Amino acid sequence: MLKILEIYIGKMILNVTLIILTILISLSAIVKFIDQIRKVGQGEYSVGGAIFYVFLTIPRDVSIFFPMAMLLGVLIGLALLEYHKELMVIQLLGFSVLQIVYAVIKITMLMVLLIMIVNEYISPLCDQKARIYRSYMIYNRSSSPTIFSIQKNGLWIKDSNNFIFIERILGKNLLSGVNIYYIGPTGKLKFIYASMASFFKEDWTLFQVKEIDFREENQVNIKHFQNSTWKTHLTPNKLHLLALGPDSLSFVDLYKYTQYLKKIGQYSNYYEFHMWKKILYPISIIVMILTTLNFLSRYQYLFRSISTRIFIGFSFGMLFYLLEHIIGPLMLLKNISPLLGALTTSILFIIINLCIYYRNFLHHHF
Repeated sequence: MLKILEIYIGKMILNVTLIILTILISLSAIVKFIDQIRKVGQGEYSVGGAIFYVFLTIPRDVSIFFPMAMLLGVLIGLALLEYHKELMVIQLLGFSVLQIVYAVIKITMLMVLLIMIVNEYISPLCDQKARIYRSYMIYNRSSSPTIFSIQKNGLWIKDSNNFIFIERILGKNLLSGVNIYYIGPTGKLKFIYASMASFFKEDWTLFQVKEIDFREENQVNIKHFQNSTWKTHLTPNKLHLLALGPDSLSFVDLYKYTQYLKKIGQYSNYYEFHMWKKILYPISIIVMILTTLNFLSRYQYLFRSISTRIFIGFSFGMLFYLLEHIIGPLMLLKNISPLLGALTTSILFIIINLCIYYRNFLHHHF
C-alpha cells in the first residue's frame, strides 16, 4: 500500500513538473527565436536555420529551468493533493509527513539523475552543434561545416609567457589570424603574426609568418617565414573548450581543462567553480526544496492559501538562484576556494532549515 501511495505522489509531482518545464522552455524558445530572426539573411542563415538553432538549445534550457520547475512541481503537486483532500486521506492511511517528504525526495532524485545525464552528454553536444551550425551558415557556407566564428572581437588566451589572440577558428585543427605576444624574462617583447595555423600530431605549423623582435635595445628585427613550428600547450581540444565557455561543457571537459590550466600555472578557479556546481547540482535542488517545504509546513497557519504557498515557494527558488549567481562569483573575486563558493548557498539554506527546526523545538518545549 505504501509503495502505491509513493508512486501516486511521485506521479502527481512528475506530471506537474513536466508541464511547468514545458511552459518555461517554450517561452524561452520563443524569445530565442525572436532574437535569432535579427540574424536571418546574414549569409545563408534562414528562418528554418533559426528554428533548428533554437531546437538544439533546448537541452541546455532543460537544465537551466529544471530547478525552478521541480520546486514549483512539488509545491503545486502537493497543493493539488491537499485541495482534493487526497493528502488527508493518504495520512489517514498511515502515511506520515516524513514518508510524504521521502516520496518527494525519491521522485526529485530520479529526475535530477536524468537531468544530470542530459547535462553531461546531451546538452554540451547540442550546444556546440548549435553554435557551429549558426556560424557556419552565417560566415562561410561554402566551406567545411566545422567552421565557426568565436566572437566579433576574437579570442584572447594566455599560455605560459605567451599572450595569444586568435581571430577565427576555421576547423578543429585550423586557425586564421594568429597573433602571439611573447614577453621574455627580461621584459623584452617578441611579436609573431601568422595568417594561418594548422595542427598536426603534437605541434602547430604557422604559415605566412611575420616575426617582430623588440629584444635588441633601440632596434627592431623583422623576419618573414613561409612556415614555422609553434610549440605550445594549447591543443585543438583545449582551444575548443575555451571558445565554448564553461556553461557549454560537460563535467569531464571542465575537469580536464581545469587540470590543464593548473599545469601551465594559469587561473583555474572560474572553471573549477563551474565544475563543482555541476557536481553539487543534486544537493542544491534537494536543499532548496526541503527548505521551502520545511518553511511552509512550520508556518502553514500563516500561509493557508495555496496561491500564497506557491508564491512563497517561488520566492525561495528565486532567492536560491540569485544567491548562487552572486555569492559564488564574489567569492572567486576574493580568491576563495571554488568548492566553498559552489557550496555556500546550500550551506546558507541548511542553516535556515536548522533555525526553523530550532525555533519549532523551543516553541514546543517552553
